Amino acid sequence: MAVIETLGDAYAAKWGVRMKCGREDQRGIVKIDRCGYESSLCMETLVCTRGRAFPLARLASRLRCPNCGEQSVKVLFDVPGSPIPVWIPESLYRRRA
Repeated sequence: MAVIETLGDAYAAKWGVRMKCGREDQRGIVKIDRCGYESSLCMETLVCTRGRAFPLARLASRLRCPNCGEQSVKVLFDVPGSPIPVWIPESLYRRRA
């Protein structure tokens, strides 16, 4: 099995991609409503706008929730032949200072 690291590789392998809002129900001491937005993204559009060489690990850093504007989103990849979506941990796509 080939290693898939870029949008172009994932597109060629027929992967699907979904995003989920990461807004929690509390910010500091202020209680807010959880967003709960989740949607499928079009892999073809992502390849057209980001390019085939765009790393999968950086995809979440370029997305925002369209419902609430939250920058913290989770990205799930639907891999053909896999019964559950594949999630890339935040530690892989967070910027290191």
